[in-house]
Amino acid sequence: MYGAYYVPDSPYPLSPIMASAGQMNELNDHIRSASASAANYKRLILVDSKNKKLVQDVKSQPHDFVVPVEGLDNDSVIQMELGGITNQQVSYIQMARDRLDRNSGIHDAMRGNVTGDATATEVSIAQGSSTMRLAYIRQQFQESVRNTLMKVSWFMHNDDRVAFPLGADAADQLGMGEPWFVGGMDDSGSFDDLELEVDAYSMERVNEGLRQHRAMEAFQIITHVASAMPQMPYVDWNGMLNKLGDSMNMPDLSGLIDSEMLGQLMQQQQQTAAEQQQLASAQQKADIQATQMSAAPQEGGF
Repeated sequence: MYGAYYVPDSPYPLSPIMASAGQMNELNDHIRSASASAANYKRLILVDSKNKKLVQDVKSQPHDFVVPVEGLDNDSVIQMELGGITNQQVSYIQMARDRLDRNSGIHDAMRGNVTGDATATEVSIAQGSSTMRLAYIRQQFQESVRNTLMKVSWFMHNDDRVAFPLGADAADQLGMGEPWFVGGMDDSGSFDDLELEVDAYSMERVNEGLRQHRAMEAFQIITHVASAMPQMPYVDWNGMLNKLGDSMNMPDLSGLIDSEMLGQLMQQQQQTAAEQQQLASAQQKADIQATQMSAAPQEGGF
């Protein structure tokens, strides 16, 4: 969809698929040729047309059946094969596939086909190298998506038919009840004056194991942070959770904790603690007074 590699002396970038498209087409052409050769394969048995009985015996007898023939000549029955796949085709198909795997970086381990020929260390090193190579492609793809969305936002900014609410976060930041974005307004300034940031989250297929692992990580983070928030209220927990959510491709991580309910709970705890402290102070004063009264001399005493 987007170009990943720069081509010298050309204004157009090159995508990974187009970089190896010639070798893929060549491999597919040879595989189609081998498939056609296999479909045209024939196995024939030639017999002497003068010996009618021999023709009928060869034609009608089942597999592995012994046919006795008197005065049989070696040239009376000839086996012939036509078409089929040759060894040269199989060898070149394998060579073309190896070359495509080497240039594209898509080896058997990445396809999930581990034959056991390579050691675990070798597979791990190869996987790390391919991950670094694919990371550059992911970065280029995300950068292209950002550029595309910036162009979309430019048209939204200049089109007076666009209008949508900005949401609760924007209302808190702007101090407005229900702010709206309206495109094409003359007093809104130029598009370059806007502070616009496009965050590209996960754009690839995530397997079930990775999703479960991320869910467990999110559960552990939320439980740990929720227990630490009342003890350290001076930390910007929402900002920290937003950064963690960006790194984990979970942008709504900070919304999993209800800040209002947490604030109410902290106020209740503080109020309860203050009441308990007052009760403890009153009890202490009462104990001191009782002690003083018991220690004072009684009337008429010595």
